[in-house]
Amino acid sequence: MKKLVIPIIFLIFLMCTEDISRLDFDFEHATTVLKLQSAILGEKEQVYINIMVTFILTQPPGEGIVIERSIGDSTSFAAIDTVLGVNQYMSYTDEDTLLEPSSTVYYRLGFLENSTVDYFTTEKVDVPGSQLFYEPSEDTLGDTLRIVFAQVSGFSDCDIALYEFTSAEPESLLNLVDPLFDTTLTYPNDTCVVYLPDSDYPDSMVYTIRISSSQSLPLITDTSVGFRAFLKE
Repeated sequence: MKKLVIPIIFLIFLMCTEDISRLDFDFEHATTVLKLQSAILGEKEQVYINIMVTFILTQPPGEGIVIERSIGDSTSFAAIDTVLGVNQYMSYTDEDTLLEPSSTVYYRLGFLENSTVDYFTTEKVDVPGSQLFYEPSEDTLGDTLRIVFAQVSGFSDCDIALYEFTSAEPESLLNLVDPLFDTTLTYPNDTCVVYLPDSDYPDSMVYTIRISSSQSLPLITDTSVGFRAFLKE
C-alpha cells in the first residue's frame, strides 16, 4: 500500500503545476462600431470590443488574468485591466475612446500569480468600419424619407429600421425594439425610400433611423450600426 503514496503525490503535483502552454481554451470576440449623426443625436463614434475566454477542462492558474492592448501593431503593449478570480470563463469589454473604426487591435493575455505575469496568448481583432448616412442630410423632413448610406467593407447587406424617438443615449439606441419599419438591402443596393403617411407617422414627432450590418463567424461577431434622427413636419 505504501508504494502508491509517491505516484499519487506526484500526480497531484502535476495537476497543481499545469504547464500553461498546454492549456486548451477558446478566444472569442464581439465588436460593435456605433456612429451617431444629426443635430438631435449629436455626432459621435464609439467602438466596443468584448473579448471572451473559455478554458476547456483545465482550471486556469493564478489570481487573475492581465489584459494588455496594442493598437495598430503587436509589439507595443500596455496593460489596460486585470480580471480577478477567473474560473472557467472570462469576459471583458473594452470601450476606450482610443479605439477607432477600421483599425486593428491586439490583445495579450497573461495569468497573474505572485506579482508575475505568464502570457498565454496574443489575439488580433479587426474592427469594422462605421456606418455613414449620405441622406437624409436634414433634421426636418416631410412625407418622404430617402435613405442613402455607404457600404461598409466586409459585410454583404444592411438592415434599415425606423423607430419612434425615445433616447439619444448610445446604450438605449443599441437596444431599440419594435420598429415601425424594417427591411434589409443586399449590397450594392444602398438606397431606400420610405413613405411616411400621417396616419402611421404623425407630424411633429421625432423618429430614429437605424442602419446596421452584422456578421457572425466561428468565435467572431462583427456589427456596425449607425443612427440618425429627424423631426417630421
